[in-house]
Amino acid sequence: MKLKLLLAIQIFVFISPIALADLSINEVMYNPESYDADAEWVEIYNPDNEYVDFFDGWFIADDKYEQQIQDYSAYINGTNATYFIIASCYSSFYDTFDNIDVIFNPMDWTHFDEFGDPRCDRIGNNLKNTEDYIEIWYCGAGAGEDCNLTDFFWYNSTEVYHNDMIYELDEEANGKSLQFIDGYWIVADPTPGQPNEIIELGPPEKEIYLKVYADVFLFDQINYTKLFKIQIKNKNNCSDKENVTVIYDIYDYWLEDYIKESNFTVEVGCSKTADTGSIYFEYAGNYTVCGYLENNTNMSDCLDIEVIDTSTIPCNLSLGINATQEIYSTPESIKFIPLLSDTTYPYKITYWFEDLFGNIARKKITTLNTNRKSWKPKIDESDKVFLIRTNLSFISCNDTNPSDDSSEQQVIVKNPQYFNNTPHNESYVKIVEVKLGSDNKAKFGEAIDVKVNIYRGDTSKYSTSLWAEGSTKVSSKTSKIHTLTKFTNYTFTIPVQLKPNCNERYDDGSYDIKLEGLDSSDSASFTIEGITSSLCDKTTSSSGSSSQKFSYNIFSLPDEIEIGKEFTAKVKITSDSEEHILDIWSYVYRGSKCYSGEREENAQTITLPGDSSVIVDLKNTVIEAKPGSYKFKVKIIKDNQKTPKELTEIITLKAPLTASTSVSETNINQQGFSSDNILGQTCSEKVTVYESSSEKTKKLVIWMLFGAMFLVNAFLTWKKI
Repeated sequence: MKLKLLLAIQIFVFISPIALADLSINEVMYNPESYDADAEWVEIYNPDNEYVDFFDGWFIADDKYEQQIQDYSAYINGTNATYFIIASCYSSFYDTFDNIDVIFNPMDWTHFDEFGDPRCDRIGNNLKNTEDYIEIWYCGAGAGEDCNLTDFFWYNSTEVYHNDMIYELDEEANGKSLQFIDGYWIVADPTPGQPNEIIELGPPEKEIYLKVYADVFLFDQINYTKLFKIQIKNKNNCSDKENVTVIYDIYDYWLEDYIKESNFTVEVGCSKTADTGSIYFEYAGNYTVCGYLENNTNMSDCLDIEVIDTSTIPCNLSLGINATQEIYSTPESIKFIPLLSDTTYPYKITYWFEDLFGNIARKKITTLNTNRKSWKPKIDESDKVFLIRTNLSFISCNDTNPSDDSSEQQVIVKNPQYFNNTPHNESYVKIVEVKLGSDNKAKFGEAIDVKVNIYRGDTSKYSTSLWAEGSTKVSSKTSKIHTLTKFTNYTFTIPVQLKPNCNERYDDGSYDIKLEGLDSSDSASFTIEGITSSLCDKTTSSSGSSSQKFSYNIFSLPDEIEIGKEFTAKVKITSDSEEHILDIWSYVYRGSKCYSGEREENAQTITLPGDSSVIVDLKNTVIEAKPGSYKFKVKIIKDNQKTPKELTEIITLKAPLTASTSVSETNINQQGFSSDNILGQTCSEKVTVYESSSEKTKKLVIWMLFGAMFLVNAFLTWKKI
């Protein structure tokens, strides 16, 4: 036994009590559930119901302080109750006990308040959770009378000492009290002011609560659908739904009448706020919202609210995007957060995803919050670029600057499994995308960019053909694509030039892009409507004959080109009186090195009628280069002539505006060109990527000339013989 306990026992034995009221410590709450010394208390048992006059000189003490027992709030001096409580003046018992006569307080007579009265205190210096003791003393009413110890109680977390006996505890008394029951001290649920007994508590009764969930300030022109909060307490399983019906009304103080009287029934697990009534405030003003449970009219709640007209309140909002990263890999979700500069007023944000050509990849969604949004894209190519786009579609205040109410951010999605989905030896060709305008249609005479993916496996074949057709061919040539290396994946963007259809030989309607080669094929449908009129308009002189000469010039070219960003040069070509077939292309170079990919990458073939002119758009992209001065060259071959006509301009390349990663879909995937890097090739060498029919014709003519010369020489030799 601890030394402190032995010392306390010696004191108790040395000072024997005199015949007084038979008071004893019966229950002790020393460790409440929350750390709150004011919640500690001691219950005293008065078995004979003798009147105890505490003002006569009764004290309570622990190992540190002694305090006189007194009722501080009502100045009641005594009681003959069987059970009474000694607790702090600030005890929660004052809120829970109806009979306040049974609560008394420890008073500190060594410290006084401003009125000269003893200070109301806690028991001793607080009842310790580890170890402490409690003493009850009687000192008599007269001055100089002896003090007598009437009861002594010692405890720690495992033992209690009382009435010369040591009692072992089965558990710690955290949130419970120490009680003397049937001659033994045990740990049990508290029974203050009542006989000590072990109470078997059943499950608490289920209760339904209703509260108005709206704010005290609302806005007009907004439809609110969360008017109430319904809670079911003491429910074992929240997944079990039950129907709750609420009757509610909304009173308008200006009209002095109800503007809405209605009810709703919802399924509730343990809590519900969504779809709990609705109201649309058309006008500003003061209102009262009230509701009550259908089967329990006592459970009701009301709230006075003020509705504010925000349309006249000036504000200046801006909307941004915070994407967690720039590059994603499938099946990873793209995540972003809309950044609205001020969320004070009701708002709606619309967001969606587009590809680089304005095609919507995920439909538009309208949200009423700025929580994190996500989308898991599925792509059937190696990588794809998307734009996250957001727009502030509604704001209840008067936005003074709507120019910053939308934003966009670029992200890249890669597909690591793309090359693993095809057998290693099996070749295939695939049309990835037919790039059309915003109306998703083409015109006769236009050049359509077609993105294709080709994998050459274990095959000796290397040529693939691309063209457009309906019931007959409507492209002016068949593009030839040569894949030179086995077991290599290629991605190309190839222009398909449609015939001008000036004689309206072909009808508007649905046509197909065809891709064939390497024992594989693919097709994609698209729509052609209308004719490019500039290719068919003719200008004749008043005399009926034309003196117009064939001419060409660079009509438009940016002075500065941003590295990594596509730019467009416009070349105007004017025909003479004859119809001509033209091959035209452009590239950027310095010295012998090309910087815009393969030099004939953007080659186009057009048919130009006599006495007409056309403006040709030539698109190029410089992927990698140092800023500085470069040359831009345009080459034109007229009617399969051997020598091309050339136009050259000086241009300036500047560094990219941002350091964000970008993917140009108009350039060849470099995976298949490790040694023959197209971007770094010299302008003097020629890598055949696709071959036009006119180019094949030139080669065929050369071989026919060689054959004819050979036959003439053979004939002359034979004649001499």
